[in-house]
Amino acid sequence: MPTAQHADLDEQIKNINAQLRAGGADILAAIEEAWGTALRADYRPGMAQLRWLHACYHFMRANYADALRLAEESRQLFRTVDRPIELARCLNTIASCHLSLGDPAHALQFFLESRELATRRREANPTLADSLLSSLLNNIALVYDSLGDVEKALELFRENLERKREAGDRAGMLFALNNMVLWGMGIALGLTGLAGWVWSGWRLLRGRDGALRNLLLVVWFLVYFGWLGRNWVATMRYFLPLYPVMALLAAWLLMELLRRTQTMPLRRLLAGGLAAFVVGFTLLWAGMFTNIYRHQL
Repeated sequence: MPTAQHADLDEQIKNINAQLRAGGADILAAIEEAWGTALRADYRPGMAQLRWLHACYHFMRANYADALRLAEESRQLFRTVDRPIELARCLNTIASCHLSLGDPAHALQFFLESRELATRRREANPTLADSLLSSLLNNIALVYDSLGDVEKALELFRENLERKREAGDRAGMLFALNNMVLWGMGIALGLTGLAGWVWSGWRLLRGRDGALRNLLLVVWFLVYFGWLGRNWVATMRYFLPLYPVMALLAAWLLMELLRRTQTMPLRRLLAGGLAAFVVGFTLLWAGMFTNIYRHQL
């Protein structure tokens, strides 16, 4: 199989992976089609990745026995190619299947094997290896916790937190902000709210007239996000108290732009268009986001 066709299939697999992460319900046909292409060409790296993706598909739907079978097939294929970090990721999936099937002893065995491989061969794919190692530390900690070894679990949780801090991710601040802007509020409202917060803060620092009206909003966002964003758990729901603040700052920014352009027809038209776009796009985004939960996978 020519290299160009390898690259095309790798790109197809990458797209399937992205759809799977997004919760795509209709990717099974794409997986099977790509599997047929890789099988006919005897493209082992692609076959191994596709079997792993197929396993993940079933795991996400709680079909743990099928997921385990497919992940084991993926492991055998990965052992025939030089993809150590992908193999370690596959071992992590096998361990997760065992854990979900109520077998923590086997789960721990595969988690530890995955961690050893990802650590030893990290240079093969540093980005994927670091992400996988972080997940593995968390998974291993959960196994020890289920086995009653709380001290060992806490030790691993602390080690994972320290790894994140050394990597420059201060316990998920960028992760939390990305979730808020991209998913929680939508890009238009999220970016407008952030812009309103930055502008309000700048006006406070410069002592502008009326700047104190936004003091509570600016301080609340700074203190709450600065505190919670450094904690171990930084998932989206914990930042819900910031959403009304961001919405108010976004509304203030849009109204302030309209007020300042009252005597400038063209700029006022642009300000009005921006306000209409933010409101309209946010409503559209909310509809698309909630549509995920109105359709069963």
